[in-house]
Amino acid sequence: MSRGRRCVGGGPGAPRTGWRGWWTGRVPGAPRKITDEQVEALVARTLDQTPAAGDSHGSTRSMAQAAGMSQSAVSRIWRAFGLKPHIVETWKLSTDPQFVAKVRDVVGIYLTPPENALVLAVDEKSQIQALDRAQPVLPMAPTVPARMAHDYVRHGTTSLFAAPDIASGSVISQHYRRDRHQEFLRFLKIVDNAVPKDLELHLVLDNYATHKTGPVKNWLLRHPRFHLHFTPTSASWLNLVERWFVELTCRNLRRSAHRSVVELERDIRRWINEWNKNPRPFVWTKTADDILDTLAAYCTRTNDSGHQVGRSARTCLLRRFGVAGCRPSRAPLADSCKSPHAKVAGQGEHIRERKEQYMRNGGTPWTIAVSTGGDTLRQERLTRDLHDALNRADSLVVGFHDADAPATPGQKGAGVGEVALWATGAAAVARPASQVLITLIKEWCAKDRHRKVVVTVGDDSIEITGRPDAAQERMVRDFQDRIAGEGGPEPDNGAA
Repeated sequence: MSRGRRCVGGGPGAPRTGWRGWWTGRVPGAPRKITDEQVEALVARTLDQTPAAGDSHGSTRSMAQAAGMSQSAVSRIWRAFGLKPHIVETWKLSTDPQFVAKVRDVVGIYLTPPENALVLAVDEKSQIQALDRAQPVLPMAPTVPARMAHDYVRHGTTSLFAAPDIASGSVISQHYRRDRHQEFLRFLKIVDNAVPKDLELHLVLDNYATHKTGPVKNWLLRHPRFHLHFTPTSASWLNLVERWFVELTCRNLRRSAHRSVVELERDIRRWINEWNKNPRPFVWTKTADDILDTLAAYCTRTNDSGHQVGRSARTCLLRRFGVAGCRPSRAPLADSCKSPHAKVAGQGEHIRERKEQYMRNGGTPWTIAVSTGGDTLRQERLTRDLHDALNRADSLVVGFHDADAPATPGQKGAGVGEVALWATGAAAVARPASQVLITLIKEWCAKDRHRKVVVTVGDDSIEITGRPDAAQERMVRDFQDRIAGEGGPEPDNGAA
């Protein structure tokens, strides 16, 4: 008899059949007492209000008393919506004024590494303690996990310098007892000797003071194949070496016991050697636009909530980045989070007006295109970097050139890669403008020998590379003389 009773609709609450298979049309159990409006009110109270009793967070019992529900009902609703008032996680929003540019730089080099180059994520794991447990470690047994004494004896510390290759996953590492710029320089020399001389080296670093000292800068000037890419302040999560440090901590250090620093270093070195036998790289998947869009949405959502705790700090951060109508002190974060197509289409109106005024006066804008052999992602990253470099000149106004054709949906970086330049100011004549422009572009290209930039004025153009020879220098001088001889772009009389 019982075999004929089964759920025909599938799942709890579905209408059931009788033992003869007849449709009953009734759902077993008591009718629902909590309405959708009550659930919505409970969720809103949990998210937007703090307990009236002065507690930092609510519990199922206090919320049940305030909402007039049972504790089990509140618990079920919280589980259904993933609400956990008892959990607080740490976070910090970077206040680096170059946050957007640095995110695009670091993420861009992860997603599209330069050709004939090695990208290394470099950092130090300082103050690794050689700890010996006060009592023996009890091994794991059936139904009983391994157990360790909470107190320990400390036998000293060491610092580990590591540089994982983001392409292969292999790690260059070295132990030092101290963490100064001298040790960092010694590690750079180890990296220099370990990597073939025909490869450029791009290092992703944080903003630790030892990375920016005078001796380090002087050494880097004597070794031009090293290129440093700094993460924003308080944003070490952008450095992939931190993920590798998690593997080292979880798989080796957390459960280890060492009676000396030498023993600790030997154990870490043995683990790294085993890792390098079968390295596994960590693959970065999120684009810079995805990261910035998520951050902008989170800031806007937090600003619109009714929470009072931390509102002053949140308001300062949002005002800094210009979110939710606050007056920005620097470039709004929401504008910087746009896609490259929106970035091209959303230039400031004052830039467009200066360009139109300049062209009405008979001037011809300088058009600059970064050549990357069809790699649109790398072209976008380099174009933005060149834009920032040229925009520092007082005698130049720099804007993104309008694409001749609309970008293909889903094609990253399409329509980006050309920067239109035009001179402004009282001395905006062809020769000074061309001298400033060509000098800045040559300095920018000199940072990477693979960079190529095409400068066009009217029907005349010139290509500038990172490794110019005597013939190219002569062609650049001839190009400047031709532009100056033809009169060049007229000065912008409407410029302030």
